[in-house]
Amino acid sequence: GKAAGGGAAETKVLRDLPFDPAEALDCKAGVAAWEEGWSVLKKKWCCHAEHVACETFDCQQGASDWKSKWSRRKQSWCCAEKNVGCAPPPPPRAAPPPP
Repeated sequence: GKAAGGGAAETKVLRDLPFDPAEALDCKAGVAAWEEGWSVLKKKWCCHAEHVACETFDCQQGASDWKSKWSRRKQSWCCAEKNVGCAPPPPPRAAPPPP
């Protein structure tokens, strides 16, 4: 099967880097803030090599306080993709009084 987050072309790009990603891209360093703190290259490498940071966002991190902690982009993505962090629907409107 296909590895999560990448294919043959991506693996070739990672192999052809002028450095060893395994040494330069420590997938444990900064893992708590990978969403905003890691480069695209580091996310791709860590997803490929260690199955870390494969999603656009970690929708479980901060989910209990998403309204104040998440960016608008994270909230939108997590709601659409994982059904997490969705604003509750507005309350139904009261029916108009009978004539």
